[in-house]
Amino acid sequence: MADTPQTFAAITAALAQRYRNEIRRQINRRSVLLRILPIRPNETGKNVAFDVEADGMVAENFTDGADVANFGSDAIAPASLNFGLLRANFRVTDQARAAARRTGNPDGAVQLLMRNATNAVTKLSSTINGQLYTGTGSGGQLTGLKQVAFRDDNTYAGIDRTVSDNAYWRSNVVDAGGGALTLARVRNAVGDTIYTASGEQPTIGMCPPAVFNYVGGLYDSNRRYQTDITLETPRGQFRLNSSLGVIDVEGCILIKDKDAPAGEIQFINPDYVAIEYLPLVPDEMITEELVQMDADDGLGPIPLGMYLKRIATLGASSRFSLQSYLQVVVEKPNACGRLTNFTMP
Repeated sequence: MADTPQTFAAITAALAQRYRNEIRRQINRRSVLLRILPIRPNETGKNVAFDVEADGMVAENFTDGADVANFGSDAIAPASLNFGLLRANFRVTDQARAAARRTGNPDGAVQLLMRNATNAVTKLSSTINGQLYTGTGSGGQLTGLKQVAFRDDNTYAGIDRTVSDNAYWRSNVVDAGGGALTLARVRNAVGDTIYTASGEQPTIGMCPPAVFNYVGGLYDSNRRYQTDITLETPRGQFRLNSSLGVIDVEGCILIKDKDAPAGEIQFINPDYVAIEYLPLVPDEMITEELVQMDADDGLGPIPLGMYLKRIATLGASSRFSLQSYLQVVVEKPNACGRLTNFTMP
């Protein structure tokens, strides 16, 4: 009598393929600076506009009975920034949505439209985080800290910083002159250069991972890293854990961020640096065409005025665009700055 077993090879093609319900993302879209900066809705309409004040008041000695001859007042000047326009777009076919729903596995792909929307949120959030540093301020980009705001030789918010009378509007570019990165250089940048210019010290220093790790190596192993720390900002208290990496250097918390510019430290005073977004007006739109979405910086949802807009149905597919109108604003550049041109021997 023949012994013919039913083997796995014989039935494998007839068995349903199932996957673990959670889809494992392999993409680093963690956006640390986006988590740290205060965020507020815009109140000025067509742009981000505010007034700034520069030194001009007169104080003097005088002799008994002398008449007053010298008068002065602090000068007020307008500053404004246009909004950056950012979006993430996707298109999903009707068959793909129907098949994903009917298959029922993995859970992360069943609601295919929502998964694409969520991925668009994280991609747009990560793009925003990068442009917070390196945006040029043109072509719809943000006016980035390194590229525009934290400089001393350009025009920022309509005020020309190359003019000597506008020196008050310059940020602090601390050039190490090719010298080694040391804790003393960090302290001097924060507690000497920036403090002397503004009367205040920045409390946050954003570093790329290589710079962060080098500074950490300057400490002994017992003092190197804070395992848990709470930052105070105008946005409120929030806790950073050791997965982000933070180092306390004389009251300035150094934090690593994948998007922070290489070979530099960006010093931020969060009392004067914020993200401002332009809220859209959903009541003027058909409800089904506009859905508000929270940004996601990899650490949780945050309000940033993102709206998912159904563009159109194209044949047997639907097109969507996740849009945001926002800008990063530095209201006191001399309270911030950059440490640059150093080596890490």
